Amino acid sequence: GSCDENYGEYLIDMESYLDAMLQYKYEEQTEYCTACNTCYQNQGYANDDANAEDDGCGKFDVNSCYKECLNIDNMESNGY
Repeated sequence: GSCDENYGEYLIDMESYLDAMLQYKYEEQTEYCTACNTCYQNQGYANDDANAEDDGCGKFDVNSCYKECLNIDNMESNGY
């Protein structure tokens, strides 16, 4: 078995793989930023809500993820 035989044979071509991965990462990022933005908008109410711990926002550093998502939005607005 040398490198001259049986290399580069994949189930899907590289372009299809990259398209699928980009789509997956985009959807993952969109879900993350949607959840983060919801938590950011609701953080002022969290102190008044006895069930605030159950809202799923505990997994976020809300200020950090909000800034990250704003940067992503700005990059997308500028064509990146």
